Amino acid sequence: MSGDLGGLTVSLDTNGYSHAECLVAGLNPALAVSSLVVGQTATFDFTGGVANASSWLTASIYGPGLTPVPPLHVDSGLDRPIVVVRGISDTAGTISWPLTVPALPGLAVWFQVVQMGVVSPVVAATIQ
Repeated sequence: MSGDLGGLTVSLDTNGYSHAECLVAGLNPALAVSSLVVGQTATFDFTGGVANASSWLTASIYGPGLTPVPPLHVDSGLDRPIVVVRGISDTAGTISWPLTVPALPGLAVWFQVVQMGVVSPVVAATIQ
């Protein structure tokens, strides 16, 4: 049994368990990453997301890929992503993380922000 409640899809399986999926329309998620310079602070600015929502900055040294994240109902655009930091977006759906760049010059890293039902485009950067 299933039904669409105007952006919220709810279904029940034969055991009575429910599954809900919320599709967020009208968002334009974006991630901006400042230069990654060893020992300096880099800024990761996420905009266009869901307001007041858990937000995860993820990274991969393996590049782009497709990794399902079932609890968030999204597919990450990264191969073997790890969570770098988590936070809550503000009322405009934005969040910024200032992070110190590790001493790994020359390392290529791909970044993406994920929220429930939302992913930013992948951003590639190399540590200088």
